[in-house]
Order: sequence, then C-alpha cells, then structure tokens
Amino acid sequence: MHGPPSDRPQSDRILVVSGEAGPRAALRDVLAANGYDVLQADGAVEAIELLRRERVGLIVSDTRMPKGSARDLLNWLNRAQAKGERTPVVLTSDQCEVIEYLTCQLGVSMFLTQPIEASVLLKAVAQALTAPLKKAN
Repeated sequence: MHGPPSDRPQSDRILVVSGEAGPRAALRDVLAANGYDVLQADGAVEAIELLRRERVGLIVSDTRMPKGSARDLLNWLNRAQAKGERTPVVLTSDQCEVIEYLTCQLGVSMFLTQPIEASVLLKAVAQALTAPLKKAN
C-alpha cells in the first residue's frame, strides 16, 4: 500500500478506466465539464494502483483493456472492500453480453452500451452516486 487514501471528499471524484485514450478523454471531458473531479487510468493495473492511494465515489470502466481487464479490477475491488461499503461501478462496453455477465457476477451497479451519449453518462453517474451504497457480504 502507498499510504492512506486522500482525505478529499470522494462523492464528486470519479475514476475513468479505459485502455483507449480517445474514449477515456471523452468521458473525462463530459464529466469534468459537469463539475466532477476526474481521475484516469489506462487499465486495471493502473486503476488498482490509484485506488490504493485515492478515494473515489464512482468508477466508470470499460470492460476490455490491454493492461488488466474489468474482471481483474472488479475482483480486486471486491476483495479490497470485502468488509465495508462498496464503491459503485458503471461498466461500459460494446459487448452487452459481457457486461450483463459481469454485472450479475461481480456486483456492478449498472452498465452502459458504447458509444455513450453525454446525457446518458451523466444520468447514470448521478444515479450511481446517489444510490445507497451496498455493503459487502
């Protein structure tokens, strides 16, 4: 572990995870333009390193990434938050069946099919951030 996570309030902080720079930047731009503090990672490996240091209120992640998959990230998150409140996760993908499986099996809050319209993204983020946090089993 790299020290304690930042004490900054987490509710307005969103981690965007995508192996593709273009879609990651597009998500960042939409969220930042709407007042969210956005952190970015290019895959599960970088996301996990970041989550060890920083608190976030929401994770928006693609399912397919070259540097660790969404499954890797979700498995780590489930272990790391096994006894506390779970950070909501919104998955994005152009493969609905993959997302549906991960949503059911690994506790994802919701999924969005790519390409994602800004209004759909913002609505999903608002819902995920205001939903009651799930407790780990």
